[in-house]
Amino acid sequence: MHHSQTMFQNRWLRVDVDVVELPNGRLYDYTVIREKKHGVAVIALNAAGQVLLQQEYRYPVAQVIWQVPGGLIDDGEMPLAAAQRELREETGHEAEHWCYLGALWDNPALEDMQIHLFLAQPAFAAGPPQWDEEEWIQWQWQSWSWLQAAIRTGEIKERVILAAVGLLWAHGDLPAGD
Repeated sequence: MHHSQTMFQNRWLRVDVDVVELPNGRLYDYTVIREKKHGVAVIALNAAGQVLLQQEYRYPVAQVIWQVPGGLIDDGEMPLAAAQRELREETGHEAEHWCYLGALWDNPALEDMQIHLFLAQPAFAAGPPQWDEEEWIQWQWQSWSWLQAAIRTGEIKERVILAAVGLLWAHGDLPAGD
């Protein structure tokens, strides 16, 4: 990098324009979103093997979309503790067993955020959700066949769900079916 200039900053992120040298030697002004925190997401399964999905309004796409529970890792917090906290806060559920599936770059063309994915099972109700004031969330249990159909038809396009299903497949942990 030849030099960098911060163009915008708030409590969530910073936007920099970096002058970088590409592998061919050409200089390029690269806009980068630098996240202040990394994230976590949880694929939670109940005793019946259903997956816990939530719907949340996302302003940039002006839609209520399907997601898995997740959020940002607090300062000094380990990813597993953040995943457990987010599952409890967003859905009121906890789980007996946790397995780290891996991490993904959220959008490496624009930002530096990583999301750590976890499998939690069996998940069970442990109390009421504790949403942040800016959140509007509804959650429900769905079968794997419903999830597969929703991905195939494009009803689900959210990158974390798609990555989580891919990681479950790669680990050999996809449920056999309903």
